[in-house]
Amino acid sequence: MKLNILWAFLQVSFGLAIIMLVIRQGFFDGAKVEVGYKYYAEEPDSKLGGFVFPDWIKMPANTIVNAGYCLVGMYWMLKIFMREQQGSVSSQEAYMYYVFAWMAIFYGPVQFTRIITQAPRSAVLDQWVTLPFFAWVAVWAKTLLVGWSMQWAMALMISSSLSYNMIFLHEQGFEIALLLHAINGLMPLWTAFNRYPAKDNLFNLICLVVCFLDFTVVKLYDLELGKFHPFFTGFSGHFWSKVGDFLMIHFACRLLFNISEAKKLQEESAAVTKLTSKPSKSSKGSKKLKIK
Repeated sequence: MKLNILWAFLQVSFGLAIIMLVIRQGFFDGAKVEVGYKYYAEEPDSKLGGFVFPDWIKMPANTIVNAGYCLVGMYWMLKIFMREQQGSVSSQEAYMYYVFAWMAIFYGPVQFTRIITQAPRSAVLDQWVTLPFFAWVAVWAKTLLVGWSMQWAMALMISSSLSYNMIFLHEQGFEIALLLHAINGLMPLWTAFNRYPAKDNLFNLICLVVCFLDFTVVKLYDLELGKFHPFFTGFSGHFWSKVGDFLMIHFACRLLFNISEAKKLQEESAAVTKLTSKPSKSSKGSKKLKIK
């Protein structure tokens, strides 16, 4: 069980290290990214309400909100670890959660670094590591539908990472790649949702969609919201988009967890039905005697 967590950690950290190494070489220095406080509605002030933060924290709300990713990741890691110990979650199932949880835990510091430094390379890293989240949902949902395939999972995750190069093909290359990832993740997820219906999953799906819209739309209108009301210069559209983002991770886990449980129930029910419908040897023998 511990090795399962460690294996997921090594895979996620290795992938992140490769991305960071590529960025460090300067391959994406020409990427167009938004850097500077002018792109944020939150005022560059170390004060938030009655709290005073260190001078290097210029946007307290946008900085602190990134702890949400770590909290969500740790919550699901602990929950699945306990269920794995109880035997209610298989090793393969737990692995899917652990990878997703480690991705969330690592993303918190990535976004934190972007907000604090406002450096172009930090912005590139932030954008790039967003894409594999959606790709892993596609892998996860596909695994529930047809089973696990290491080759297919690796192919999808590598192609997801390579798709970030779309920023060189179009001004909104990242946004296009993100939209394609969202569609690619939603299609198998929707199929699994319909194939294995579960209680409360419609609610989870609606929350997931709402959080995605919050993550994308509210962030786009960050500056406009700041002009609309002073409240949004403290807790800005960017802040609320990040709340929607880590809640999206949470509801994705809830949705997939319920689908997985519903699948188990269906398989158990089908096995019991098959067993009870199969005629026993004694009944076959009695039928033969009657014929004679």
